[in-house]
Amino acid sequence: MKKITAKALAVLMACTMIPATLPIVSNAEVNDVIDGTSAVLYSHDASDRPMESLNRGLVVQALNGGNYLSWRLMVDEDEVYGTSESNVPFNIYKNGQFLATETYSTNYIDPNGTSSDTYQVAPIVNGVEGEKSDSVAPFASGSNYFDIPVDKPKSTLTTTTTITTDEDGNELPENQWYTEKKVNEYTIGDTSCGDLDGDGEYELVVKWDCAPRDNSQAGLTGNVYLDAYKLNGKKLWRIDLGKNIRAGAHYTQFLVYDFDMDGKAEVACKTAPGSIDGVGKYVSETSSVDEIRNANDNTVSYVNQNGYILDGNEYFTAFDGETVKTIDTIYYPIPRLDYESWGDTNGNRCDRYVASVAWLDGQRPYAVYWRGYYMGRNGRQRHGTCGISLENGVLNPKYKFDTYSEDTDAYTPGNEKYVGEGNHNMTVADVDDDGNDEFISATLCYEVNDEDKLMPKWYGGRQHGDALHIGNYDPTNNNFEYFSVHEHGDFGMTLMDAKTGEEAFHVSDSNDTGRGLMANIGMGGYYQMSSNAGTYVAYGNNVFKKVNASMGQNFRIFWDGDLYDEELDGLTITSWNGAGRSTIFKADGCTSINSTKANPALQADIFGDWREEVIYPLTTNDALRVYTTNIPSEYKIKSLMFDSVYRSGVASEQSAYNQPPHVSMYMSEAVMRGNVTNISIEHEPTKKNYIKGEQLDTTGLKLIATYENGRVSELTYYETNGYDPSKLGEQTVTVSSGNASASFKVNVTNGTTYYSDNFQDNDLSDITISRQDKADQSQKLDGLDLNIGSKSSGGDKTSGYFLGNRNGKSFLACFAGNTSSASRGASIKFNEESYVPNFTELSDNEKIVLNFDAYYHSEKDTMQIYGVTNSTNGASNKLIYDPYLSYKNNNSIPLNEWFNVNIEISKYDGKNNNATITMTDLDGNQLYTNSFMTVGKYIDKFEFYSYGIQIDIGYMSLSTTTLFDSIDITTEPTKTSYTYGDDLDLSGMVVKAYYSDNTSKTITDYTVSGYDPTKVGKQTVTVHYLDMTDTFEVTVAEGELSSIEIASNPSKTTYFTGEQLDTSGLSVKLNYANGSSKTITDGFDVSGFDNQTVGTNTLTVSYGGKTTTFTVTIVSSELTSYVNDDFESYDDSQITIKSQTLTEQNQDLGPFKLTLGTNKQKLDSYPHFAILTDNGNKSLEIATGGSANPERGPKITLGDSVTLPEFANIPANKYLVFDFDALYQNDTSNVQLCGVTDSYLSTAFNKLTYDQYLSVNKNANIPVGEWVNIHLAVNNKKDLFLTISDKSGNVLNSRKVTTSGDKFEKFVFYGGVGKIQLDNLKIYEDKISSMTLTPPTKTSYALGEELNLDGMVAKLNYSDKSVGTTAYTVSGYDKTKVGMQTVTVSYGDYSANFDVTVNGISSIEVTPPTKTTYLEGQDLNTDGMVVTAVTSDNQRITVPDGYSVRGFNKTKLGKQTITVTYQGLSTEFEVNVISVKSIELTKPTKLEYKYGESLDTSGMSVKAIYDDNQSEVIKSGYSVTGYDKTKSGTQTITVTYRNQTATFDVTVAEPQITKIEITTPPTTTEYYVGQDLKTDGMVVTVTFEDESTQTTTAYTLSGYDKKTVGTQTVTVRYKGFSDTFDVTVKEAEAVSISGVTVEGKTYDGKPIEYSGTPTSDNYSGDY
Repeated sequence: MKKITAKALAVLMACTMIPATLPIVSNAEVNDVIDGTSAVLYSHDASDRPMESLNRGLVVQALNGGNYLSWRLMVDEDEVYGTSESNVPFNIYKNGQFLATETYSTNYIDPNGTSSDTYQVAPIVNGVEGEKSDSVAPFASGSNYFDIPVDKPKSTLTTTTTITTDEDGNELPENQWYTEKKVNEYTIGDTSCGDLDGDGEYELVVKWDCAPRDNSQAGLTGNVYLDAYKLNGKKLWRIDLGKNIRAGAHYTQFLVYDFDMDGKAEVACKTAPGSIDGVGKYVSETSSVDEIRNANDNTVSYVNQNGYILDGNEYFTAFDGETVKTIDTIYYPIPRLDYESWGDTNGNRCDRYVASVAWLDGQRPYAVYWRGYYMGRNGRQRHGTCGISLENGVLNPKYKFDTYSEDTDAYTPGNEKYVGEGNHNMTVADVDDDGNDEFISATLCYEVNDEDKLMPKWYGGRQHGDALHIGNYDPTNNNFEYFSVHEHGDFGMTLMDAKTGEEAFHVSDSNDTGRGLMANIGMGGYYQMSSNAGTYVAYGNNVFKKVNASMGQNFRIFWDGDLYDEELDGLTITSWNGAGRSTIFKADGCTSINSTKANPALQADIFGDWREEVIYPLTTNDALRVYTTNIPSEYKIKSLMFDSVYRSGVASEQSAYNQPPHVSMYMSEAVMRGNVTNISIEHEPTKKNYIKGEQLDTTGLKLIATYENGRVSELTYYETNGYDPSKLGEQTVTVSSGNASASFKVNVTNGTTYYSDNFQDNDLSDITISRQDKADQSQKLDGLDLNIGSKSSGGDKTSGYFLGNRNGKSFLACFAGNTSSASRGASIKFNEESYVPNFTELSDNEKIVLNFDAYYHSEKDTMQIYGVTNSTNGASNKLIYDPYLSYKNNNSIPLNEWFNVNIEISKYDGKNNNATITMTDLDGNQLYTNSFMTVGKYIDKFEFYSYGIQIDIGYMSLSTTTLFDSIDITTEPTKTSYTYGDDLDLSGMVVKAYYSDNTSKTITDYTVSGYDPTKVGKQTVTVHYLDMTDTFEVTVAEGELSSIEIASNPSKTTYFTGEQLDTSGLSVKLNYANGSSKTITDGFDVSGFDNQTVGTNTLTVSYGGKTTTFTVTIVSSELTSYVNDDFESYDDSQITIKSQTLTEQNQDLGPFKLTLGTNKQKLDSYPHFAILTDNGNKSLEIATGGSANPERGPKITLGDSVTLPEFANIPANKYLVFDFDALYQNDTSNVQLCGVTDSYLSTAFNKLTYDQYLSVNKNANIPVGEWVNIHLAVNNKKDLFLTISDKSGNVLNSRKVTTSGDKFEKFVFYGGVGKIQLDNLKIYEDKISSMTLTPPTKTSYALGEELNLDGMVAKLNYSDKSVGTTAYTVSGYDKTKVGMQTVTVSYGDYSANFDVTVNGISSIEVTPPTKTTYLEGQDLNTDGMVVTAVTSDNQRITVPDGYSVRGFNKTKLGKQTITVTYQGLSTEFEVNVISVKSIELTKPTKLEYKYGESLDTSGMSVKAIYDDNQSEVIKSGYSVTGYDKTKSGTQTITVTYRNQTATFDVTVAEPQITKIEITTPPTTTEYYVGQDLKTDGMVVTVTFEDESTQTTTAYTLSGYDKKTVGTQTVTVRYKGFSDTFDVTVKEAEAVSISGVTVEGKTYDGKPIEYSGTPTSDNYSGDY
């Protein structure tokens, strides 16, 4: 794979808005599944392999006005698909004169161009113009195509047909039947392309077929020819593959590719004795194999009587594409051997091939061939594949794999499972990104493994199918997607991860699923898949949803200029229009190839920009027509032919059942253009005024985006923020894409919205009903009911709905088909979720507002709103057009553009107009308005019916306006004074709402806010009604205080002498006379603290005249201070060490000695010391340089006045403490306490060492740029307790380790360029007075529950500070022990406790399993069973395991009691074991079958009747026997379930005959005049559709006349089929016999002349 450049990576990483470029119906559905990272991982770009060296490929075509130019972007001009748009601009020249510069595209329209103009383009690289292209004129056709005449071969192959009807198709009498001989003509077949002569332009290689046959069909074919043509029409050469190569889709898979990598393409294919190259030589004459050169069978025909070639040598030949000489011929690498080994006796299976090109070893291209992919019908089957390289003029079949072993005439062991695998084409890609291609067909993937052998990489087992595709469509999957359909098993289609073979998606079908397509046509999600099994949308992360939409199943193609695939089928190209497919191209005058497959001769990026060309034969088969698009594109992408995956796809396109090529890159606008840098609003939305509750409608909003590459174009996918439908007044709505944004304003007025939807949050799969059918259908869609009427004949399959998206706007498309009527069409109603007001119940100042956006597609479009604009249902055969909402009656309705409909309805009185309809365009211009009286009293439904209409509803809301101005508290509540804890009392309050017409009403459905019964003082209470407010005031008094008590003691209750009181954690409960209470943590007074007297100290808490007490303990302080420096006494001018010098520098600073080493080889000016002042606080800064090491960097040691004890000499129960604040300024900041946390060797000059605990590099818990406190305490056991805390005292990191040495040596700073600041540095020896604990939040547990320490805080109390820690151990908790437990938290020699309670289990409960009724012999299934333990304090805890279940006997019928036991406690539930006493059948839908057709049990249901008379429908577990598809007549089918049976009958028709054949002629074929025809010895064989045969004598004969001399053709007929044989009738020759008794008139078939008297007269006639 190509390495992604830094620039491309930056673009891809910026693609956070990739989903916004997708045609998503539900933005939320897709936005969650992609980010820029996954886009990078998915950016396969297989363009680094040497392909043809192509020219600029400029083409010009005439438009209705001007000329359209298109040219090729080279591979080195586009790093990763489309991400280099601005890198290479192009100068355009017209008639040799400069015309324009095009920067953002590789196409250009010259509006003044004429047919006589010529053009050139030249790239501009780094500001310098490069080589100009050849001068090109417009196509001579004056359109977007040109024709290439071809040399049609002459044919001598004839077919004889018996004509049984006249010219009008009327049946002729049998005696008027006649035979007609017809010469089979050659037709253009598959076509491929390659640069055969190295001129930078593709040539076309055309395959000619004459009477081609499918392998299953017998019959002779003409020779197969390969022609080469230049694009200017010049014929280059012709190859004749000879009589021993059969014509047909599955035989000749020819590959055009530069196999030897010399810059010119070769042609390679399977050949045979008699194959002749373009210079007239047999291919065997130029072979690297002696045996082939010496073979003498080039004139031998191996074609058997059925047209098959099952004998003779098989070759593989590479032809020089320029000279068409044979380069080399070898034996075909997967030999035929015994043709029956492939699975049949007629050659159908042995000669099925597919082929492609793969870089198997990553070094060169290989011709890859796959032979055999059907399961056998004769008990045998076989499959083989190979990779063939062309090196130094010699073909090398280096890689081979064959399931068959010639030595053993059987499978190679282990290969049995691979037979039956293979589709009618193959795909190639580097699926595992190892630089080597893999190839896949059906569900079998091959690779060259680490042992350089061709072996299966993965295998899926779903066997043969037709269509297959590989692509890079899903950015949430880092690998290629591989898609295949299936002819076996449960049929259907499967999506697989191409790297692993893991199935991401499979859907079954009821029969052979032949056609299928994977593409992103823009329907929704990331891509779509379609086959007979349905259409599914892929939303990423393996989310697939079936949608009610049709999609093609043939070719994908890039044609119309966007990044979505279009669909090519037959002669047409369609593009997704948001709700369906529109035809955008048709190849008139042409024909497709491959019969029903309807393929072009070739689809590929032949020339011009990155869009693909499509090539068809003319209907006359005397020319190829090459079409190219004339639709401009804003995207600038390199030629697809530089993409190895696409190029292999083009090479294999001609193979068997043609499949389209796919690119290797995920095509995304965000990847192509980068981020949006600016957004401007060209047109604001049409709808600017909203009623409260309405969703935002952005219809009409047009945004212009500027991208990172400078491109300026319309932005259709974006995010909106800032709109609040519940907030009244003016609002600013922001639209954004990435970091770019713009805004517009809307206004929200008061009212009530009952329904509002812009369909943006729906996706395609939300439509669950199909199109019109035999039964009525309905579904809910949020607040709507969607209905479709039925038609007994099955309906038009069109009427219905689709959730579409067009240019970023989501909508509900409503269809009515050709059989629609009012009762059969599509209709929409507001359902119970959307209240529909009655027009008669409106107040005088209320209006109903129905607002929606609409899009009409044609003049026949119409809709009706029953109850509003129309009320006539109409007869089923009569179309009713709405007076306002049909184009027929209202020509003001615009077509093919969005417009807004607003209907305002006032109170209905049955006399006066009460409604106004207004239509406006996207600019807000009024198109139409009219007033009318509604035809009903409420909105009934929206009806869509007319012939073939589509109306899109893009936004819809239903609201009522409320026109009041304000509310007023006319009377305040009676009570406005409260005591602490009292509830608010609104008794007596009166609130009125005032309307704009000066009317008012008293309201009671208001809400209030702002009252707090625990907040003493004056409070403002707010009354809310809709968006209106008013206020009143109340007062809350303290109330009478009855007592106070300690709610919780302070966290710290032990102090050293002289230490200050800390009341943290102290809370006081206040008890009031009214029974209420509250707890406070401040506002009280604490007195009585004596910090000088050792012992217990009682302190008094006072509040509101009440008191309470708590006690603390005072102990003697034993602190010894060595260093205590806050650096406030120093100034930076005192620091003399400012940079590294040639000698070591030393300086005393208070108790410290500062040292900076030297580096005589390379002085570093960066290391230094400094005193910094920040907000009045001073600190010491230490800077280290890039060449720092322990000897060259800065160090701090203690002065001579400070002597610290060695760690072993620290007194028992005391700690040597190092405590300082530190600010790490960058990632390389580092401090080491040598001997404490780290040590170093002075000889390690070149090795940077980071402290394992105190460097950012080693300790991720240390923040950069924030002050932290570092506390290190060491005891005489060399235990080091480390705590790092933030400024608030929260512990960031805490641990217990062992010191690195026996004593403190120095502070060392080195580790790269970095800075650190130190402050408040203290070193002292002290004793920990106590450990205090804030207990965990959770202190009550169920039996077996693990201890939870969340919320627990442990602190160590020294003489002068408390330090938090998490380096403690916890003991004393036993989850299996019931009752109160004391948990101990220990830190060194100190500990603290807290209590928890483990509640015992008093009982257990059980929720029985889902299944409680069992058939005899079934095992107990506890799925769904829940065991609950009930604790002594009535907690209920689900027991996941550890319980036992006993008492079930699967052989014992009847009810059984099952016992569940847990920890000695038991509970029970019941099950019932029953047996089946009989079964009942609902017969299958299908009871009549064709001969050979498999049994179809669809519609059959099996009901089991149990011995308790209950019954259920059985979905599986039964067997169906008795069916024989080869036996005609009535058959009885038996269904068996648990020894009970039921039957039904089916009928198998006689097999369909495909032909009859006289396999053995009659013994007698010569007769004399008068002799009767004899059929003795004749054998007539009947062949059936399943290829079986039988003989028959039930035929009839015609055509024999015993009186007519000469050769006669006798016709044998059997059930409409016939065959013939010839007989000869001769004149009689007289013989004379005498002296015999004559009893007949002939002897030995001749007349008799005789003498004597006959003895009988049993003859007559002359003799």
